Amino acid sequence: MYNVSIQKGLNTKRTKYDFKKKSLTLAYHIFRVLYHSWTIAYHTFRTLSVVFCRLLLFPGIDSSTSNIKFSSGSLRSDG
Repeated sequence: MYNVSIQKGLNTKRTKYDFKKKSLTLAYHIFRVLYHSWTIAYHTFRTLSVVFCRLLLFPGIDSSTSNIKFSSGSLRSDG
């Protein structure tokens, strides 16, 4: 009976230590996942902003041929 209570006491201390360790590990992993998600969201937002600004500022440029499209349908080359 005496050994059981000592063992139980040791397990309680060990459990508190493990709980702190697991809590810190969990907090670290949550921070890592959130930081990674934030960087993905930031890069996606930045990419979409650049695309939107290019469409807004240069709506008539065909980037594949570098020709300017007019509303009449004719193309004018820069070269």
